[in-house]
Amino acid sequence: SHTWKYETYSEVFKQVMQPYKKLYSRLVVDQTADQAFQSIIQNETDMEFVKKLCSQANRDFFVFDDVIY
Repeated sequence: SHTWKYETYSEVFKQVMQPYKKLYSRLVVDQTADQAFQSIIQNETDMEFVKKLCSQANRDFFVFDDVIY
């Protein structure tokens, strides 16, 4: 379990992807509107959590070549 303390889903997404930065050349993230949460709890794998964040923010998650969108 991990608690993320950020204001937007896009900021949390960037932080979740940070440990994997050696695996991609570029991270392209659309800014999300302020979701006004103080923290969000992660109880699943990073991949499951990223999918959940994208779904909640109405965004797609995909990898093309070595770029993450």
